Amino acid sequence: GAIVCSLEHRIFGDPDQLKELIYSTISEIAEWTIQQGGLVGHIKASLQTSCGSLIYSCTGDEIHIHEVPGQGSYLEFTAIVFFVEEKQLESHLEPLLQILY
Repeated sequence: GAIVCSLEHRIFGDPDQLKELIYSTISEIAEWTIQQGGLVGHIKASLQTSCGSLIYSCTGDEIHIHEVPGQGSYLEFTAIVFFVEEKQLESHLEPLLQILY
């Protein structure tokens, strides 16, 4: 079945570094899921910064980014993956998501 991981968190830091960090986190989760024999349903994140919002979307291959003007500083992150063990996913995600805190 599907496993859903979700995070909503106020995040601080340089917007350019945060953009790259979120991109690499999504890429790492997608690669890890595929290496485990799993299937990426959808990994998405929305980062609101003082410059606007970035919306990230990945279904296992490319990561698409859509930029929207605006203000704020807030992160929403969701990963939906299939055919991997929940405990393994938790163990793999914990250090990746700790970086965002």
